[in-house]
Amino acid sequence: MHKLGTTLTAYPYPAGIDFDNPAHLDTLLRKLDASGAKFRAAGLTLGYHNHANEFYRPAGGSCFLDRVYAETSPDNIVAELDTYWVQRGGGDVVDWVRRMKGRQPFIHLKDYKVNAAGEPTFCEIGAGTLPFARIIAEAESGGCGWFIVEQDTCPGDPFISIRQSYEYIRAHLIS
Repeated sequence: MHKLGTTLTAYPYPAGIDFDNPAHLDTLLRKLDASGAKFRAAGLTLGYHNHANEFYRPAGGSCFLDRVYAETSPDNIVAELDTYWVQRGGGDVVDWVRRMKGRQPFIHLKDYKVNAAGEPTFCEIGAGTLPFARIIAEAESGGCGWFIVEQDTCPGDPFISIRQSYEYIRAHLIS
């Protein structure tokens, strides 16, 4: 990372984790915090990138994303919230961004909509349901410095999708 001139990275996905197994979750949390401490000692920052599965609540338990930020040190693990996946997981995106104030140096901006078949789908920024003006305002007031536009799948040419997102952001979100 030093050779690339970057200090931020994120743990991308909890592969192989059984969200019904408390031992799996406890081990992952310990390893995340320890890894974050090693990154910090090297002058780097480790974030946690969420998906919808972190919002699963085992019987009588809290969602894993709550645990990530409650049970790791803010010095070791920061948030890299993904707006689409927060929404898809049943979270309130604006509330989550607000909760991560001071702990979210970067964010993935992805819009969310329901298609004609009633299925959630990715879409260009501004073409979905997420309140990006509020999301951006909360993120900026919380110290977020990197706004990463991402779209996992596109309805056609990805360059058309990125242009549409760019034009919406430029017209509606940049002052």
